[in-house]
Amino acid sequence: MKNSSTKYLILLGATVVAFVAVEYFRPKPLDWRPTYANRDAIPYGTRATYELLPGLFANQPVRTVRVPAYNHLRETTLPKRCSYVFVNESFDVDENDLKQLLAYAARGNAVFIAAQQFDSKLTDTLGLRARFGVESLGDSTQLNFANPALQARTNYAYRRNWATAYLEPDSVPKPPMRRATVLGINNRDQATFLKIPFGKGAFFLHSVPVAFTNFYVLRNPTAEYTFKALSHLPTAPVYWDEYQK
Repeated sequence: MKNSSTKYLILLGATVVAFVAVEYFRPKPLDWRPTYANRDAIPYGTRATYELLPGLFANQPVRTVRVPAYNHLRETTLPKRCSYVFVNESFDVDENDLKQLLAYAARGNAVFIAAQQFDSKLTDTLGLRARFGVESLGDSTQLNFANPALQARTNYAYRRNWATAYLEPDSVPKPPMRRATVLGINNRDQATFLKIPFGKGAFFLHSVPVAFTNFYVLRNPTAEYTFKALSHLPTAPVYWDEYQK
């Protein structure tokens, strides 16, 4: 009886060990959440983009920001010229953040924001609207640049459900705003990438944030699109926001 119990316990223990081993070494299911976080190597994280930025900007420093824009811009000694980059599902600011971002751009700096949804305080100030388009037939939305010198012969394709947002600038901007320049469009001729001059600097708004995630940065030819888009920023130090994530 004792021997039988011992054999049973050994068999049970071996079974448990085997089960734990199988679970431990089982390939983990791919995480498709759109985190946009620079520490995440999952498809919709931004680790690849973040790590490649110094090479794009001639080895200028790239620093992570984990506090609100108001705190960062009030409490940090900034270079004479730099860029502030946001890549998020949605971009939200309170009045204090917005006031500091506007002043930052007016001094001659660049604010790059890629998001599907933009805070109305920002869009009202800049004279534009963020919209969601009617999904077209097919499984993708296609992006390209408006400048013939940057245009690819074949559009860059993105999964349709992540790329239907577009930007609609006011036809007659209110002073002190100046007319927005359309830098990129989708295959429905809707603006997806705008440059909006503000003081001595500018805001760059992009409505397809997944274009800057690992999934597309590590694939051809969409990697080309990502870095052409970011190349509109000056060669200067970059502050990369992680607070809004």
